[in-house]
Amino acid sequence: MEHLSSDSPLTAAGPGEESFARAGNGAVPESTSASSGAADYARLQATVACPPLRTMIFVDGTWLYYCMHERGSSCPITFQFGDAWEQSHTIDWSRLPALIGRSIEEELVRRGGSRQVVDVVKTVVFTSVRKETGHQSKRVRFFQGMQAAHFDVNMATTPGPQEKCVDIALAVEMMHYAHIPGAYDLALLVTGDMDFAPAMQRVREQGKRVALVTFRQWCNAAMVQPGVHLSDYSPVFLENHLSEFIFPAVGSTDRVGVTKHELVDVVVEILESEGGALSSRDLGRRLQVSMYDNQDVLSLIKHSFGSVHQFVKTFPKDFIVVHNDDPTSREFVVSLRSDVSRNSDDEEEEEDDDEEEEEEDDVDDEITVGKAHRSHRRHGDSVSAKFAPFRRNEELSAPGGDHQQSLEDLLVSELQGKLRELNLPVSGRKAELVERVLSAQSSSLHGGRDGGGEANELKVEEEEDSVDTDFDEAFDKELVAHVQQCLVMKRGVCSGRDIGRYLTIAELSTGGRALTGLKERYGGLKAFLMIHPEAFHVTTPPSRAARSSAEPGGVAHNFWVEAAEKADLHGGDDDEDAAEGVELISPAHPGR
Repeated sequence: MEHLSSDSPLTAAGPGEESFARAGNGAVPESTSASSGAADYARLQATVACPPLRTMIFVDGTWLYYCMHERGSSCPITFQFGDAWEQSHTIDWSRLPALIGRSIEEELVRRGGSRQVVDVVKTVVFTSVRKETGHQSKRVRFFQGMQAAHFDVNMATTPGPQEKCVDIALAVEMMHYAHIPGAYDLALLVTGDMDFAPAMQRVREQGKRVALVTFRQWCNAAMVQPGVHLSDYSPVFLENHLSEFIFPAVGSTDRVGVTKHELVDVVVEILESEGGALSSRDLGRRLQVSMYDNQDVLSLIKHSFGSVHQFVKTFPKDFIVVHNDDPTSREFVVSLRSDVSRNSDDEEEEEDDDEEEEEEDDVDDEITVGKAHRSHRRHGDSVSAKFAPFRRNEELSAPGGDHQQSLEDLLVSELQGKLRELNLPVSGRKAELVERVLSAQSSSLHGGRDGGGEANELKVEEEEDSVDTDFDEAFDKELVAHVQQCLVMKRGVCSGRDIGRYLTIAELSTGGRALTGLKERYGGLKAFLMIHPEAFHVTTPPSRAARSSAEPGGVAHNFWVEAAEKADLHGGDDDEDAAEGVELISPAHPGR
C-alpha cells in the first residue's frame, strides 16, 4: 500500500477556545461587565473542567469518491451546484475536520450544555486505484487534494475493482489506534458501508466513542436506525454541509465574460414579467431561450455557479427560494423579494394591450429561435453521426476506435435508449451496454446483406421491426394486464414500489418473472408506465389522493400509479368484469 503523506495533525477550533486561551487561569477578563461576569466566569470554568475530546477521523476513501463523483444526477452535490460542479467549484478538504467536529460539539451542547472541544488530531484515508490509472486522472487528483490538506492518505494499487483490502485496512487502523492509550477518545468514521459495523462495535468495547459521517442517500439504512447501537452520536450527514467545504472556483465567472449583476438583472426581469415567481423548471426554460452575447443565459449561469439553485441562493437579497414539502422532489419556486424591482417608474409597469401583444410576439419568436437553435445543436452533423444507430462499413471502426469512444461518451440512459431501438436488453454495466450496441451494429452491417446499400439497410430494419412488433404488442398487453391486476387489488392507487413487488412474483406466459422481462425491455417500471398514458397515470411527487392512501406512518414513495379513467382493466370483451373493476376502484380514490 502506497503511503502518500502524513504531515502535522489538524486541530479543529471549538466554541470557547479563544476565550479559554485569553483567560485560562480562571480569572474573569477585565472587559467583562459586572452584569454578565458571573455567567462568563461559570462558562470559563466549565471549559477548563472539560479537556478537549481527542478525535481521529477515518475515511473510506473509495466510498466517498463514488458518492461525490460517480452518482450522476442523483448526487446531492450535483443537485445543489449543478452538473458542471467539478469545473465550477473546488473542494477545500482542510475545512472538513472542523465542520464535522463542530457538529459533534453542537450535539454535546444540546445534550447537556457541555462545551467540550473536539480536537481532531489525525485524519486517515484509505483507498485504492487500478494499476493502469494515470496520475492525472480525476480519482487520483481527488485524493491528492486530501493529501494537500494534510490528510494521511493510504492508496493501494489493485489489478481489478476489488475493494475489500480498503475495508480491512481501515478497520485494522481503527482498532490499532483504539488499543494505543491516549491515541483518541472519539473515532469519526466517514462511510456508508455496513461492513464496518463490527469494527465500530469493537472500538466502542475498548471504551472509545464512535460517530458516523455519511451521505443519507448512500448510507446503509441499518447503520442509522435508532435501535442500532453503532454510534454514540447522531449521524453527521454531509449533504447538510456541502457549502461549508465546496466553493465556487476562483475566476470561474470572469471567464464567461458576463458579470454576476447582469445575470441577476436578467432573472429579475423574467420573474417580474411572470408576476414575481416561477417554478425552477419554468425559470430554466425561460433562461434557456434568453440570449446574452450569443449565449443562452442558462448556460452562463451553470458555467459560473453550477446550477440555477446555487445561483439564486447566492443572492438572498434579491430572491427567495421555496422548496417542495416532499423531500424526494427537486422542484423549487423562485420569487422576487418585495423590495426588488428593476422598473423605476410605475408607467413602465403599465402597458397597453398593443404593447402586450408585441411582447407576446417577441417571446414567441424568441422561443421559436431557441428551439431551432437547440434542435440544431442536438441534431447537427457531428452529433447525429455520433448518435446514429447504424453506420456504413467504412464508418464503423474497430473496438477501441472512434465509434466505440463516441458510445462510451454517452450516458447510460442514452445507451439504453439505443438498445431499446434495437429491441435488445437494456440491463447491465455501461461497458456491457457499449459492447452490446457495437455487436448489434456490426452484425447489422455484415450479417447477410447484399451490396450493403442504404436500400438493403432500410429493408432489413423494416423486416426486423415487422418480426418483433407482434411480440412486443403481446408482451406489452401482458405487462399492462399484470399492472392493472395489481391496481385492482390495491383499489385503484398503488405505489411504484408495490407494483414492483407484485411483478416480481408474477409469471409471464413465455416464462420468467414479469419484472425481469419488463426491465430487460424497457429499463425500468416508470419508463414502461409513462409510455402507456391511456392505461395509467403516474404522479411524482405523490398527489394528495395518493398521500391519503399511503402506508401507516406517512411513508412517501418514489412515485404513485393510478388507473386511467377509460382504461380497460381486464382486457378482452368482458364488459361485466371490466365494470366490476371500475366499480371497485372509483369509490376508493378520494380525488374522484
